Amino acid sequence: MQETLYNKLEADSLTFSEKNESWRDDAEELKAGLIMKYSGEVNSILDIGCAWGQTLTKLIDKIPILAGVDESPDRLKSLKDTRIKTYQCRSDQLIIEDNSYEAILMSHIMHEIKLFHDTNVFKNTMFEIKRVLKNSGNFIVIDHRDPGTGNVTIDIGKNVDLIKKFQDRFILRDIEFSHCENEVNLSIRDCHDFVTKIWSIDTDAEELEMNETHTVINAKDFEKDMIEYGLKPEVNIAFNPISNLMDYYGIKILNGKDWGRQLFILSKVIK
Repeated sequence: MQETLYNKLEADSLTFSEKNESWRDDAEELKAGLIMKYSGEVNSILDIGCAWGQTLTKLIDKIPILAGVDESPDRLKSLKDTRIKTYQCRSDQLIIEDNSYEAILMSHIMHEIKLFHDTNVFKNTMFEIKRVLKNSGNFIVIDHRDPGTGNVTIDIGKNVDLIKKFQDRFILRDIEFSHCENEVNLSIRDCHDFVTKIWSIDTDAEELEMNETHTVINAKDFEKDMIEYGLKPEVNIAFNPISNLMDYYGIKILNGKDWGRQLFILSKVIK
């Protein structure tokens, strides 16, 4: 069997954060609201990378048939709601019949596929989505959003030690910032990764998080990916301002614009 993305310690650390930090539940409410607003009246949805069902549970009594896929048995074992059907498999090897679901959701999974796997995994994932999706169904991607270039100045509050740890431990690129007491100037991308990864510092999930970036998916470029695989993007919006998460950690933007830290893209199969 192929190795899963998360080992048990990483999976348990992520699940603990998701169940105990209020900013995550706030984000799930926003995600569920967008799914219901833009997907129309669908009777079934499959969440690929469902973890312990944190998004699906928000859709109970709103969408009749709920199902989730995850490759990690440690993540799935925490999904105990019998109203949600589960499958343990990879996104590129779904053990699900053709034309099974009216909507397919991938929430914060695509950036990992693009970052950690070769292009065949993305290609086969797209083929599997189109196979399992019913005619005229919705393919919904929710993920971290590349905020683009530029700099921002923040009041980092009590988090000076944490940003220094982040600078020392982040692997994918050099993190550069200047600061005077609590005032820190850095690139928007570095700020985005720091703020969205604070939760993992000094936890069992730190090594995994320090080896990935949350700035993989450019919204416009991702639309081109969808078109290439026979899907037509109909909704493409940024949501959940980074300031919402900054507030949780006592961080404020002093100079620079706020930005949506997540993207919501809904596509349909091109006929």
